[in-house]
Amino acid sequence: MISNGLIREIGGSDIAIPKNAQVINVKNKFITPGLVDGHIHFAQTGFFDERPDFLGVQDSIDFNGLQKNLKNNPEPYYETY
Repeated sequence: MISNGLIREIGGSDIAIPKNAQVINVKNKFITPGLVDGHIHFAQTGFFDERPDFLGVQDSIDFNGLQKNLKNNPEPYYETY
């Protein structure tokens, strides 16, 4: 239940709903309070190639080549995100 812009109560049929309340059907919806940071770092894949310097594998992973490939061929990355 939300009152004056604040979540006052969470529950199901056990909550007493005031007679003048606006009821919003959220069946099959996902509700999350607060701010969700949904930004991404497109060049960071989650694999070793995103930061080879972090693990000291610069000699075996061509970071610049990977970034160039990402820029020229981004379609596979779209599926990841």
